[in-house]
Amino acid sequence: MGVNLGEIVSKKKIDISDLKGKSVAIDAYNALYQFLAIIRQRDGTSLKNSKGEITSHLSGLFYRSVNFIEQGISPIYVFDGNPPELKFQTIEKRKEIKEEARKLAIEDAKKKASEIATLLGVRIGNASGFTEEYDVPKFLLSDGSTTGSGANMEIVVRENKIEARVNVLYDIK
Repeated sequence: MGVNLGEIVSKKKIDISDLKGKSVAIDAYNALYQFLAIIRQRDGTSLKNSKGEITSHLSGLFYRSVNFIEQGISPIYVFDGNPPELKFQTIEKRKEIKEEARKLAIEDAKKKASEIATLLGVRIGNASGFTEEYDVPKFLLSDGSTTGSGANMEIVVRENKIEARVNVLYDIK
């Protein structure tokens, strides 16, 4: 969502060093979402701790904060409460996109399992295991990468789509 301030505030490009000695307010929810979207392991999955909990956002906050502090900037993360009513439509649409991606991924997994079972001359039984993971919309940093040091805050939002990956473990008969 967001607010277009372009008509009342003039845009001025600055260097990160121009902020030295200053405090900078950062939209915490946007930063967290950005880190969840762009910080990935080599295989594309979210960064996780030993318990399997997603930690991409924590890593991102830590390294961005360190980067700012090294530059002499005091980061202030602002958590501004619940989203406005208008944002709920966007949130609901994202839920629908996610559910559709999940449904398609499960259907595709079933189809592929049936094809493989046919090739092997076996029948698939009940599903005995299931995992899933989602790729949220990616952010593209202004340098063209989807990662970065965190100093360059200019981002371009890519297509609003969500990919779901599922792994289904079937018993064979």
